[in-house]
Amino acid sequence: MLFRSEMTLFMRDKLQDIFQATGTTMILVSHDLDEAVYLADEILMLTRRPTRIADRVVFDAPRPRTPATLTADAFNRAKARCLDVFQREAKKIAHQSLHGLWRHTGKPGREPKSRSRVERQAGHTDLPLFRQVDFELNLPALLLFLH
Repeated sequence: MLFRSEMTLFMRDKLQDIFQATGTTMILVSHDLDEAVYLADEILMLTRRPTRIADRVVFDAPRPRTPATLTADAFNRAKARCLDVFQREAKKIAHQSLHGLWRHTGKPGREPKSRSRVERQAGHTDLPLFRQVDFELNLPALLLFLH
């Protein structure tokens, strides 16, 4: 039986084989950054809802891509660019979430007229603040194009 990481590598290779054999444009969705950069010619980095394109990263390494691709300078530059976008988006989310949590902590017993999901969860939990904010810090999706 294949382990999860072996299965992932196997599936990456099969997708690449199909793409090379057919030449058909593929559109895939992933949350795995290594997979996205390894497979894609273009990566559209998506935000949380309302979903928009946060950035577009191009990776034009020659095919077939091999395990050596994972350590190539171009791979690391593309991955670093994606990580920069993730960090930028996470900071926006954290700022918005923290602003919402702090905005309604004024007078005891006073309920705000409208509260976000994070604010409602934070009001009904004993978790520390960093964990409360984590309810909203989910990673954006990656839209992969192989063409």
